[in-house]
Amino acid sequence: MRKISPEAITILKDTLSTVFWYKRTLAEYLRLSISDGNIIISKINWQSILKRETASIFIDYLVKMNRNDDLIYLISDLCKKIDFSELHKTDNPDKAIKIAKDNILKLKK
Repeated sequence: MRKISPEAITILKDTLSTVFWYKRTLAEYLRLSISDGNIIISKINWQSILKRETASIFIDYLVKMNRNDDLIYLISDLCKKIDFSELHKTDNPDKAIKIAKDNILKLKK
């Protein structure tokens, strides 16, 4: 089994929290990306935590359960992301898009 570095896991969490502006969009992405994403998501109290914490809890669960195939899928899929239209709704879209793209570049490495 291929091991994913702790640095890559941290970058994955950062990337998830920056490429999606809304928690519900992040949740939908995770729900559709992982075969039992719905079950994992139902264990997270989405209303009371920040988007970064949500991504962290989800990814930590995958790490704990040794779901490397799912983690690799998420990394690979995010590295292909080219649509940042949701980030145009932020106060500073240029900055938000730059941060998201920078995180994707780090993830690719």
